[in-house]
Formats: sequence, structure tokens, C-alpha cells
Amino acid sequence: MNEKKIRGRQLGLPFEGEAGEFNAITDVPGVLVGSKTLISGSLPMIQGKGPIRTGITSILPKGFIKDPQPIWAGMYALNGNGEMTGSHWIKDGGYFIGPICITNTNSVGITHHASIKWIINQYKEYWSKNHLWAMPVVAETYDGVLNDINGQHVTESNVTEAINKAKSEEVQEGNCGGGTGMICYEFKGGTGTSSRMINIEGEKFTVATLVQANHGIRPWLNILGVPVGKHLDNDRLLDVFENNELVFYYHDFFDVYCFKKDITYQIQEGKLVSKCWSSAIALNLNNMDIYDEIAILNETQKVAVVYPVFTASAYQGSSAIIPAEERGFYAYYQGRCDDCTTVKIISENNSQKLAYTASGMGIQVLSLLGYTILSDIDIDQNPDMLKEFDAVVMLHNEYVTRTMFNAVTDHLNVLYLYPNALYAEIEVDYIDNTITLIRGHSYPEPEITNGFGWEFDNTHPYEFDSKCLDMKFYQIKNGWMTNCYPDLLMKEDIVLLGKIKNIVSKNDS
Repeated sequence: MNEKKIRGRQLGLPFEGEAGEFNAITDVPGVLVGSKTLISGSLPMIQGKGPIRTGITSILPKGFIKDPQPIWAGMYALNGNGEMTGSHWIKDGGYFIGPICITNTNSVGITHHASIKWIINQYKEYWSKNHLWAMPVVAETYDGVLNDINGQHVTESNVTEAINKAKSEEVQEGNCGGGTGMICYEFKGGTGTSSRMINIEGEKFTVATLVQANHGIRPWLNILGVPVGKHLDNDRLLDVFENNELVFYYHDFFDVYCFKKDITYQIQEGKLVSKCWSSAIALNLNNMDIYDEIAILNETQKVAVVYPVFTASAYQGSSAIIPAEERGFYAYYQGRCDDCTTVKIISENNSQKLAYTASGMGIQVLSLLGYTILSDIDIDQNPDMLKEFDAVVMLHNEYVTRTMFNAVTDHLNVLYLYPNALYAEIEVDYIDNTITLIRGHSYPEPEITNGFGWEFDNTHPYEFDSKCLDMKFYQIKNGWMTNCYPDLLMKEDIVLLGKIKNIVSKNDS
């Protein structure tokens, strides 16, 4: 992150004009630039958890002066989607006072708040004697493809640090500051800067810019007039998005969408009907009052829902036409692959994450209703985190590590919402990004069922009852279990969702 970037001129590209000392906006006398970069976590994307790929870039046009001086300014909007605070006053008064900060779309508020605080403190001596009205400029770009933008990870202290670190020297470029999560021309985008020295009537001036690049598709990329983007068509992000295009599927209690590639068609009772294997859902604005009744947003209890990444990985395709490296454990169980007891952990854009076997509907519903989402990777790497929660909801967490098994069974209030949880033991290799089957599910010997010898295993007979016509909750030593597999009901059964809320909130007996 701190590695010095090789710039275009150093590569021999013949850009026109005379650059300043730093070839940066800091070549303008008095201008300082600072940044704070936030990078942590890895996929899968879980709201509130990460991964975090964001930050703040600060520009101080007048440096750290103690008396507020106007910065004469203008602005132009090429497209009107972006938020920029202070823009109305710039259009009306022609100036602003204070820093300029650039961050992600959902962090404009906290960044503006922190910038105001900085202004109040920076100019407090002047303000004690004079009326001060100051409006910082905070601009945004969207980093939600690479960053957990809805987790709102930028803090007031992050902003203050970015401003206080501002310096007049070479500007950090690339994957840093507000540009950390940017994508440009389907490559990794970010922060860039440049300057040119010009002469007007014998007097030398500096013209400079700082750009946060988050735009463009690959074919638009031109460098010195050469359309290089048209020739760099491998691994395009757009191809991924097009192959996974979501389309509206139907309306239920939630709005239901489907990936085009996952829609199949069947003849049922003489009619052609569609079936979606990986539905995505969203809140329906007509049902907000009902959502409020079954959500836990206002509950005092802290509840974690465990998303089964390991199980989703285990259930990857078993077909012989699928490359061996993309097959799951079930290719082994079906005799199609002798070495498929070690499989890759699924990627973030794998539609298997929304599949029936991966609790795809349940994880979406509970997330929309305000439950905190953890992955089994999180728990395996930090088992003590479960102690921070009053209740834990397990989904189809069939394949787990020994560490995870111990953490879950040691917790005093667990709702095992899906049968078949804690069924087979795996090991994880985080370097190779793989899981390996160790014991359970008839492995390594056919007579082995539960790999942990867990006394409360309820795989049989409940795992295969997905209609849940007689669904019940029953108590065990450390919580509650269900007698059927409810994933198909999660998007429509209001009674079930209310029951879940009551159990985790300890309102049920």
C-alpha cells in the first residue's frame, strides 16, 4: 500500500508539458494532501463485517493556517448523481472555507461532521473574536463493489487523521484514501494527481489536479490517443456482471430476483414453468410495517447469524463436465472424483452462495431483518467472538471445523434453525483457500455419521423435510432445534419469522 508507484513518465510515455517538482497538486503553493486508508477482511461480503476497502483523502488548499481565508472556487457537474457538500454555497458565493475531503458515498455524513469539528478547533482563536461561518467540501464516489459500503466503517477519528496528515510533498496514489475501493476502466482504480507549469505574459503559474478515478468500461481506455482498452479484453469485470445479471422474478412477502443463468424451465401439468435455483430478495416497501414487527433492529439482544460458507463450498457442483477444481464433496460422494475431499472455498460472486443448500434464502431474510451476519470463517479464526452475542442462529452449517464446533456448543443460547448442523468435521487451509473433509457423512468409513459424535445431531429424519407442514421447535441443552428444513419458507412465513425473533429475544418459552 505504501509502495511508491511507477508513474507514466517513468515508463517512457511521452506526456506533454512541464510537470512540477512532484507532478502533483501539492506543486501549487500552500496546498497539502493527506489520506487515511482502511483495508481489512476478505470475502464473503457481509454487512457490518467487511471486507473493508475504503478511506478518506483530504486536501487543504490553505494548509494549517489559523485564520479562515476564502478559497475561491467553481464547480461543474458532468453527471448529477454524486453528493458534494458545500456545492450550493460555491455556486452562490464563489468560495468555501476549510478542507476538501473525498470518501465513499455512504460516509459523506460522518466525514462532513468530522470536518466541521476540525474547522471549529482549527479556527477557535479567530472564532472567539469574530463571527465564523464555514462549510467544508465533502465529495463522494461509490466503492460498494469492493467495499462493505453499507457497513459504514469510516469513523470521525479516521477523518481527523486524514486531515492532520496532510503534507506538501509527493502525493500517495493508487489504492489509497478515498480511492481505495475504486474501479476504473474495469481495472483497479483509485487516486491520481498531476501538475503542469505554464507561462502567462512571462509569469510562471502552476496548474494541478487530484482525481479519484471510478469510471469507464474497458473499451473506452485510451492512452496518448491509442485505444489500448479495446485490446485488453481478458478478465473483464463486465463479463462477470453480465453473466450474473439479476432480473425481477416475482413478488412474495419480499421482492424476489434471480440470476438469468440460474433460471431453468420445466413442463408441469402441461405448462412451461420457470424455476430459479439462486434467488435474491429485497424489501418490499408495501410491507415495511410488518417487517418492523418481525425485525430485531430495536431489540436489546445481540444476535449473530452464522452464514455457512464452508457448507456452500462443499455443495459445489458434482457434474463430470465441471472442472475438478470447481467440484465439491458431493462429486466424491457420487463417485465422480476420488480427490474431491479437498475443495476450494467459494468466491464472493459464486451464485452457490444463494442456493438452497447454502441457506441462501434464510441468510438474506435475516440480514434484511437486522440480524448480525457472521461467517463460519469468522468464527473459525476468532471463536471468542460468539461470546459477544446473547444468541446465535445456526443455518445449514453442515460442515464445520473442530474450533467452530466447540465455540457453538459452548454457547448457552443457540437456535439451530436448520437440521444437519455440526454434522461433519473439516480442516481449513487459508493459504490455499481450501477445506478438507476429515470425518463424518460416511467418511472415512461408511458407518460414520456425525463426525463429532454430537448427541443432539438431528440430521435424520429431519434434514429432508423442506415442506415443514408440522414445523416445531424443541429444546436441547444449549438452545433450540427445528424438526424440518425451512429455507423455502423464510421469504414468506411471517409466523416463522416472528417465532425466530421471540426465541432469540428470549420472549418464548
